[in-house]
Amino acid sequence: MRTFVRAALFAVACVTVLSLAGLPALAQGSSSIAGVVYNASNGAAVANAKVTLNGAATPQSTTTDKNGSFSFGDLHPGTYFLRTTAALYEPAESAPIAIGASQTIDVSVALQPVTTTNITTLGHVTVTGQRTLNTSTVASTTISASAYTASGTSQVQDLLQTTPGVTIEQFDNGAPGNVTTLTIRGTGGFVGGTNTGYEVLVLQDGEPMRNGEYGDDDLSGLTPAIYSRIEVDKGVGGTSIFGANTIGGTVNLVTIDPRSSEGAEAEFGVGSWGLVNYNLQQTDTLGRFAYILDFHQYDVQGYIPSQLLVDVPPFTYSGSATTPPIGSITNPTENMLLRSGLGKIRYDFGSSSYGVLTFTDEADVRDQFGLLGDPESVFLGETETDYSNDPLGYPYWFGYPNNFVQNTDPKWSFDYHTLLGGGSLVLRYYTNWINRWVNGNGAPPLQCCYLQKSVDHLSGTEGIWEKAIGNNDLTLALGGNSDTFVYGECGEGGFNTCVGYADSDDGFPDDVPVTDADIVTTNGTQIEDTALVRDDYDASDKLKLTFAGYYSDYSDLNVKRFDPRFAVRYQPDSNSIVRFSVGTGFASPRLSDIVSPLITNPFLTVSGPNCPTSNQFCNATSGNPNIKGESALGYDLGYERAWGSVGDLSVDAYRTVLNNHIFDAIVPASPSLQEQGILGIEEPINVANSIYQGLEFGATIPFCNSFSARGYYNTQSAYPYDVAPSLENLIQNVVNDEQYMGVPLHKVGYSLNFQNGSRVTGFIGGDWYGQNNSYNVPQFWIYNAGLSAPYGANGTLHFTWRNIFNKNAFIYSNFDGGVPYSGYSGPYDTTAFSSAPHSIGVSLDERWGSLK
Repeated sequence: MRTFVRAALFAVACVTVLSLAGLPALAQGSSSIAGVVYNASNGAAVANAKVTLNGAATPQSTTTDKNGSFSFGDLHPGTYFLRTTAALYEPAESAPIAIGASQTIDVSVALQPVTTTNITTLGHVTVTGQRTLNTSTVASTTISASAYTASGTSQVQDLLQTTPGVTIEQFDNGAPGNVTTLTIRGTGGFVGGTNTGYEVLVLQDGEPMRNGEYGDDDLSGLTPAIYSRIEVDKGVGGTSIFGANTIGGTVNLVTIDPRSSEGAEAEFGVGSWGLVNYNLQQTDTLGRFAYILDFHQYDVQGYIPSQLLVDVPPFTYSGSATTPPIGSITNPTENMLLRSGLGKIRYDFGSSSYGVLTFTDEADVRDQFGLLGDPESVFLGETETDYSNDPLGYPYWFGYPNNFVQNTDPKWSFDYHTLLGGGSLVLRYYTNWINRWVNGNGAPPLQCCYLQKSVDHLSGTEGIWEKAIGNNDLTLALGGNSDTFVYGECGEGGFNTCVGYADSDDGFPDDVPVTDADIVTTNGTQIEDTALVRDDYDASDKLKLTFAGYYSDYSDLNVKRFDPRFAVRYQPDSNSIVRFSVGTGFASPRLSDIVSPLITNPFLTVSGPNCPTSNQFCNATSGNPNIKGESALGYDLGYERAWGSVGDLSVDAYRTVLNNHIFDAIVPASPSLQEQGILGIEEPINVANSIYQGLEFGATIPFCNSFSARGYYNTQSAYPYDVAPSLENLIQNVVNDEQYMGVPLHKVGYSLNFQNGSRVTGFIGGDWYGQNNSYNVPQFWIYNAGLSAPYGANGTLHFTWRNIFNKNAFIYSNFDGGVPYSGYSGPYDTTAFSSAPHSIGVSLDERWGSLK
């Protein structure tokens, strides 16, 4: 240690003496900036791009060569800015680049093609060895496909769950096949406290994936394999063509693009609960053609131990009120098989125009027996004796053996890119069929047989024109889409017609037959037209302004409205950004909320707090054609700072005021319906207004070149106001100034990360689910870990360990067993949901060529 100290002191002394003697310690030659411009989508070099250097000296401009290279020499020390433009690409502006004497700065400029598929401008300039700032004017997060691979997650919702401000909600328990939606900043979802599905916009390649029945898309049917990234924009007024139709935020899943040269990937993984997961991908460019093909399969047996047995109906009565009946002893199941495929072909018509044809399909089969099952402490409809177990020791069971749900989601689109009037023009057409079959044809007698189908047909056209004019980037866009929705169709393709059984006494399907005539078909069509005008103006090297206006026209509501948005981004130095935005947005109701007819059949009605014990299914369901759309005004203020290669800090504060909040409520039935045993009608209504406000914080702290820590925290206050006392009493779980159910007030997470130059990475961390979490259980932590290491020349081994301590890992949901909500007149029963249990997985990912 003494030797080291002496050497250090000697070096300092030498430099000091040389300086005092007039001999420079560093040469004082000129400096330079050099770099390369490439396509952010496929990695190809961008030739003939114009690169302008502004800063301490007179502005200079140059164009890139055939390899995308450029350079500026003979520069004096100071701070500089790069602006890069090219035909068919969005402009990219760099953060301030500080350069010292005799220093060469290496930069990489990624230009994003002008396209309808993105909601976040990904054009950015990376200075070697420095963290890239988010230069957009909105609070946004991008999750890459590689992040999913490294963390061992095979479903889209897993990493979204750890994003500040995002809460994942399951329809039932945490099984892999359960319907899953999300909320952003407390808004959206359809199974939690807000009980709506309107305020979050879910897109695939910039196009709505809206399901007419649920209001948004089921994330559990999506795997990250066919997506290059997932973009999350938070707050009112996203940047997509349809961005005005959102309040909480926008999620956009961007499909992978063909690469500029040959590449391939083969990934195979296995894990707990019978998990088998593999992905095959191939891409190449052949002359004017470029293509990419991907096939993915995810198969898991579910989280039910094989030794678990249940007693299911139909039951054989013993003839005694004190002896429980015996049914069919069997194993519950919850298998999910998900297959996804993508094919994309690009053809270059010339130097300034090309077309892209894309086809995707995400199809799955889900075993409903374990998904919907729930052990019962009392035999259905019987109250004389508490039968906690039958003579064989098994719990009674409510479920549907041999009940399967099948989903397909075929979609194709065609994009045409060209130049028009000195700007970039993109035209797109797409069509998408969202098909869902509930198939109980294999169920036992007295539960058999039925087949129900719901279909959403989405289609639309879009056009976007973008041009850089001086320091302005002008965007004009038009779009329109339609959703034709049918739910409740029966008897198709040789299957049996809709036949089930309903008991007029206790509501359980075991006595009275239900025929086709009893199944009510719901259908309707919703057409949305929208227009966007946006100007991104570089007022100075440090200040950027965005002005945007959306015009929207919805056929089902006769809504014609204009939503403005303004944002400002200020860069005081090379490592910091301050952003502010304000705007309005709206959300239309779900199509099913408007057109659903009154359904009074006992087989299809729902339970409620006012139902007598003898009849647990006493409320009818109906749509509400008089419902109003929601509207909102939102503000966002954010700060971001970066340092070193991984260090960063981000803080966002927001407030959104929502009007005409839509909520499902059970309203009293008419006297004529009450005579039929229908006490209430569950329908969507506009209850009042709501406030969403909070603070989001995230930071990465590097300890050294190999170790860092990542942490996040957010608080999201979400509550209604101006709710009439009569509505508070009617709904019970919507109370003035009280946090909504399912919206956690606090969310915390952290990870310790390791990485080095030999491609070895690892992490261990936890996420905290606090009070009011979407699982409706007491607060808890879930811990995860992972390790990735090179295997051979092209492979990477990934080891993952999820939910290490098996927290909140119940097998089934516990109806009315969750943390009670205080409610208007007392505790309001909630259902406890479970998370995915402890699991270990390993996968090998082999990559070649351009996909390395």
